[in-house]
Amino acid sequence: MYSNILSNREKEELDKYNKVIIWGFPLHTHTHSYIHAMWFKAFNIGFNKDTYWFHDDDFPIDFDFNQCIFISEGYADKNIPIFKSSTYFIHNAIYPEKYLNSGARLIEIRFNVNEIHDINNDFKLDDGTHENIINIGNYAKYEKLFSNKDIHRSKRNNIITPMNYECIYIYWATDLFPHEFCFDDIYNKRENVIYYIGSPTGSKNSIEFQNICILNNIEWVSYNP
Repeated sequence: MYSNILSNREKEELDKYNKVIIWGFPLHTHTHSYIHAMWFKAFNIGFNKDTYWFHDDDFPIDFDFNQCIFISEGYADKNIPIFKSSTYFIHNAIYPEKYLNSGARLIEIRFNVNEIHDINNDFKLDDGTHENIINIGNYAKYEKLFSNKDIHRSKRNNIITPMNYECIYIYWATDLFPHEFCFDDIYNKRENVIYYIGSPTGSKNSIEFQNICILNNIEWVSYNP
């Protein structure tokens, strides 16, 4: 349906892989399951690629996982099959050695932000240690990594270990294709409200944002999924 938006190089790269495997939370069991659902929709419907969705408690034993693109998450990959011929895009790749020790190519998926300091990642892109970042278009970045230093110290036992893998910085998008938008919605009357949908956080940035809204008489409504 949308294969025409891919460049020839992108099509060639995608064609090198036999299948796309989404490995993660079953739909409606976790907030991240909706991101997995969109990956499945994008590749299966959008790019007409042979795409499957498995998870740790439901996957076939007799299945060819060679030469596949895997997309998963670091808290949902306990039983993910690891093959040298496949490439693994992992959000919250808190244990990169799991993939690297098996000889597989690991590309960590990170939020496209300048900095983040949570229980999984701890990095700041302008701290002088991220000098080789490459912009991929207007909405994504790519970086070669040489250690696990950007993983929160609690996950790496406070030890920085040299290792070679990659990461991409991307935004999470909508789960709608362009033809599914109603563009007339831009004329809908807006509410003077900010809806924060997500887990409670003690983030300094989110608290500052909330305070700015309140100071400007914008209602702040928080929903904890």
